[in-house]
Amino acid sequence: MTSSRRLHNTAPRETGGALAGERMDYQYQRAAEMCLTLLEDAETFCVFLEWHDDYVSEKRNAHGTLYGFHQVKTRTASEGPWSVAQVFGLPKAKSQPASKDSIAIKLFEHLSTFQNLCDEVVLVTNCGVKDELDSLVRECRSATSSTGLSEAAKKIFDKVVLHWTMPDGPIPGADAESIFNFIKIIKLRPEAARLQKTAEDYRSELSTLIFKFSEIDLTTSQAGAICQELLELVREKSNLVIPSTGLPSSEEELRKRKGIQVSDLLPLLSLSSDAYVELRRTGAPVVKTLSRLQRICSASNFNQEQTLLVCKLKTEWDVWYLKNRSHLSERDLELLKGECSGALDTYAKGNGKFEHLVIDAEGLAVRYAPKLKVDGLDSSLVVGFIFAIASERGVNVGTT
Repeated sequence: MTSSRRLHNTAPRETGGALAGERMDYQYQRAAEMCLTLLEDAETFCVFLEWHDDYVSEKRNAHGTLYGFHQVKTRTASEGPWSVAQVFGLPKAKSQPASKDSIAIKLFEHLSTFQNLCDEVVLVTNCGVKDELDSLVRECRSATSSTGLSEAAKKIFDKVVLHWTMPDGPIPGADAESIFNFIKIIKLRPEAARLQKTAEDYRSELSTLIFKFSEIDLTTSQAGAICQELLELVREKSNLVIPSTGLPSSEEELRKRKGIQVSDLLPLLSLSSDAYVELRRTGAPVVKTLSRLQRICSASNFNQEQTLLVCKLKTEWDVWYLKNRSHLSERDLELLKGECSGALDTYAKGNGKFEHLVIDAEGLAVRYAPKLKVDGLDSSLVVGFIFAIASERGVNVGTT
């Protein structure tokens, strides 16, 4: 059944409250890390802060819109790892129902509310989880029904069902099948001893993530500045309270008020939003490509208009190639690539200007269009191919 509910037209069950000290910092840090994955994950469209849960990812793919709800829980080292009983609210007495305030119950409500739009529910924690909990979640995810669970996991699952389905249980109408389907979408994100990490540790991790997703190599001071800006943005969006009487009129309004998107991150990384939009048409790892092209253009003394043109031409080549690759002669394409690489080497050594590169591209287009036997190859596409090669190799193209 398809849910008619969306994040913007459904009031959260609670608006959240102030967190204290290190626990607040921990939630903001994990939310910031989730935001950074927007740089790499083409499906994740937005991360909402303190809306229905601590943070929520919004994905768009062939199946439509999907949500991932992340609940952040911290514990001291003395409290130890999370157990099945603690997460699912199971009592010691066999005759008592499960607690209505457990972590799992609150996560289950997302599935009840958003149904097929709820793609995953995630427990994010600074400590570990016990093997019994990890095994139950892993086995349910890979099994098609509870009958496929191991004896040990089935015993734990039956205990959860027993306490969740009692007459005074936390979920009216819940049965073994609905509970199994819920556990299938649970993900665990444990991380031991995170609260003991320092601000310097976090800056280092942030710098590593930024380099991983964008290949931007930051100095210590740059990482610290970006870290602070990102955390301030997360804190600002998290602390904004929207009353249930004034829900956003659209998903776009909710994104602006409570969400973080790639367009919010690009200025922090000094990357061009216009160029990002142009490159996004190919569906490739956009931010890495943009980062490489922008560095290439900067080293080549290109202005903003020329940089945007480079991204446009590179995108046009990618689109043309994807459309025609099944009809292209691999041998002739390799020969063209070799000559494009040769032209690139010439300009990388500073032995020419951009307009000369265009002239060379015109000559290559005239020579190779008949060989490739595919319509549409022109100088603009060849220039785009040259910059695609430059992006792969990370070299500049001389001067303007």
